[in-house]
Amino acid sequence: MKKSSKKFFVPIITLLFFALTLTACSGGSGTSRFTVTFNSDGGTAVASQTLLAGATASMPAEPVKYGAPLPEEAGLYPGVLGYYDFIEWRYSGVPFDFDTPILANITLTAHWTAPINPGRIELAINDIDGAIVHVRNNADAGEFTLLISEDINTSSNFFNIANMRLTIIGIGGERTIQIVDQTPGSMFTIDAENTSLTLGNNITLMRQTDAVVPLIGIQNGNLTLRDGSKITGINMVSYTFFSVILVDGENASFSMSGGTITGNHVYGMSQLGGLELQKVYSSGAVHIRGGAAFTMSGGSITGNTRFGVNAQDPEAEAMDLLIGSSSESRFSHTGGTIGSHSFIPD
Repeated sequence: MKKSSKKFFVPIITLLFFALTLTACSGGSGTSRFTVTFNSDGGTAVASQTLLAGATASMPAEPVKYGAPLPEEAGLYPGVLGYYDFIEWRYSGVPFDFDTPILANITLTAHWTAPINPGRIELAINDIDGAIVHVRNNADAGEFTLLISEDINTSSNFFNIANMRLTIIGIGGERTIQIVDQTPGSMFTIDAENTSLTLGNNITLMRQTDAVVPLIGIQNGNLTLRDGSKITGINMVSYTFFSVILVDGENASFSMSGGTITGNHVYGMSQLGGLELQKVYSSGAVHIRGGAAFTMSGGSITGNTRFGVNAQDPEAEAMDLLIGSSSESRFSHTGGTIGSHSFIPD
């Protein structure tokens, strides 16, 4: 009996070892696992995903892919890299649906648009001979980014934005665009369908001389302020409802996810060139009216004043935002800081 039981002991242990090994390789329950590998095609690395058979992959964060550095003759700032626009993940050349069950090891490859590197363009405005412009959307020449590498002193009517989506960013440090003459006119006018202006990082808008019209006027289109943008130092004469930023009309909108509007002042006059002051009921910074929309999720509108000839005048009082009655239902404040504000009839 002892001799017989000894013959079977080693084979039984061997079978148990193989059974445990197979179970571990199949995930412990007999279910296979497969790996989804992401090939970013020259972009930043994306981690692979190992999944149980039949599960679906999670769409990863978009990779980033840069082009070649710009040559010296490209414009104001040759160190900027062009970059590709990520379109989608593809499997065997076909757009991949992330609701597809994974039943084998697969590799997904990033699909990109070819980059249009920033290039020199003639803006034909004041003393600016050219600037770096980065076209983000190959199919839409109206969408581009203006990269400012030095401070700009300009006259009014710096840019009448029509049928374009323009983003302005300072590079190499904080950059200021400032009106320095007394020509009556806005720095930016946004008044056309499918038109927008976005102020991005390191951009400050200022005005050296007193103004009689808004720095930015929006009647048809959208203005957006993001982190790192700033509007300050505006001293403005208003004998109507004008403010530093005027958003007026049902087709006009203003959104803030960041940025700062501070240190601006609006005062009233009975007539242009007159000395008699009157209280003109406008905001020291932002006025939303005529059914326009205002959405704020970040940034701050504080430290702006109205009345009196300047912020130090005893007549001056804080007023950062006015919202007309027809725009009240289109006002959304989910984040950021608003100082003094009021709702008034249009």
